[in-house]
Amino acid sequence: MQTPLYGPRVPETPPENSWLKRRIAKGYISRDGIWTSGRKCNFDSQCNRADFYPLLVNGWFWSAVAEKIKPTDNSLNGDWSDTGATGRPQPDNYEALEGGDEGCLAILNNFYNDGIKWHDAAFITKSTLFVRTRMIFLRVLGPTAQGTIGKRIL
Repeated sequence: MQTPLYGPRVPETPPENSWLKRRIAKGYISRDGIWTSGRKCNFDSQCNRADFYPLLVNGWFWSAVAEKIKPTDNSLNGDWSDTGATGRPQPDNYEALEGGDEGCLAILNNFYNDGIKWHDAAFITKSTLFVRTRMIFLRVLGPTAQGTIGKRIL
């Protein structure tokens, strides 16, 4: 699969998600899929809050707008795939089996014969998106995050 580097995209609402899916289907954005600004709060001590646990269910947020993603254990919340590399519903943190972590939300185009759906994915590509997203994390997490001044939004 070609690395989907077009982002950050925020499919917060069903209409926004449908809009992105149509563009992916037509190849206007990327035929393989895209990285979104969706992120699992799995870094530093800032994410050790009760409202984020369990992380696979409650630990997801849109870094571009600093808003939590609704819990993943309800199929009406978001557009998570019913399958992935292990055949389990997403998010499944499959990379943890290899010592990694799937901390990013990608919209993949039928990669697992599941249509255009949300998947948790390991973000292993250094890019402008990562830098921009990291700066947003710092603003969201507040003054304790590497001395950056900001306010807690999540």
